[in-house]
Amino acid sequence: MLQGALDSREKALRACNSTGMTTKEFETIEHATLKRFPKLDLYKGWGLHAQNLEGQILKDVMLEGIKKDIVCLPVHDAIAVQQQHQHWAKDVMLETWQAHVNGEGTKVKVDFP
Repeated sequence: MLQGALDSREKALRACNSTGMTTKEFETIEHATLKRFPKLDLYKGWGLHAQNLEGQILKDVMLEGIKKDIVCLPVHDAIAVQQQHQHWAKDVMLETWQAHVNGEGTKVKVDFP
């Protein structure tokens, strides 16, 4: 592991320990996260990386919508579509998410008006 990554991991561990989380709990969460999302780089600018990843996923979903003539409006970390396209949106969001983070068992919440 790179020294910079180790420093950031150690800072994260200390922060979690200071809230009462044990090192074992931290390592269990860390292991589960990396097992599910092996492409994620948790300790190298993760917040910025997550924001960029979210934007790329939404952009790719909207581009897929253009191909199908479906209007997709980005709403923070989601997209809004007409109700008749809700299943398409859910499927494309899952496919795009999994393509970017290699995620297994990813879930998407669908809200109705």
